[in-house]
Amino acid sequence: MEDAVVIDAGVFIKHWRSKNKENSLLPKLTRQFRKCFVSAIAKYEVLVGANETDMEEWRRIFDKIAVFSFDDETVKSARKVYRQLKQENKEKMYYQLAGQR
Repeated sequence: MEDAVVIDAGVFIKHWRSKNKENSLLPKLTRQFRKCFVSAIAKYEVLVGANETDMEEWRRIFDKIAVFSFDDETVKSARKVYRQLKQENKEKMYYQLAGQR
């Protein structure tokens, strides 16, 4: 079992639309990771599109997943990680292309 994962809004939405919810990615992630997180923004994205009749089920789902705020420090950290991953991807692509020549 791995430590933690941050689950994006798309995973929740695909789970909700799935006919076989037990085989969707969401329950697989909750079984694979010790701790699951969702950003406050992703939770907002899911709930803003939810019907009132579905809110109790969404509450049940989100009760099991920790929500982390998206404050200024989180923005700074996320930017740093994003830029690092973007640079690593550029370098990876460069070396892949260079190897094809």
